[in-house]
Amino acid sequence: MRWAECEAELIKPPKGDKTPLKHHLLKVYEATGKKPKQLAEQPEKPQELDYLLGWFYDLHNATRGQITFTEIRNWSELMHVSVRAWEVEVIRRLAVIFAH
Repeated sequence: MRWAECEAELIKPPKGDKTPLKHHLLKVYEATGKKPKQLAEQPEKPQELDYLLGWFYDLHNATRGQITFTEIRNWSELMHVSVRAWEVEVIRRLAVIFAH
């Protein structure tokens, strides 16, 4: 979950700005060829997280970030997706991380 914690920080806009910090850092990287510290220190996103991130983003967008057990159950029934208990816990943890 370290990747998600770093990503959550990077997608926040700096104070007084509406553009995510990550966008600014990527522009610096493009212009200078030097990767800013925040980008360089971000762990690689585990590929195993890809499908769960997809589910999380679906739920997050549909619920405006209010991802409850009921919302997960309803989503899984509508989408015909069997969600295991540990996957629910990961989705809920992602919701907490990205809420801050």
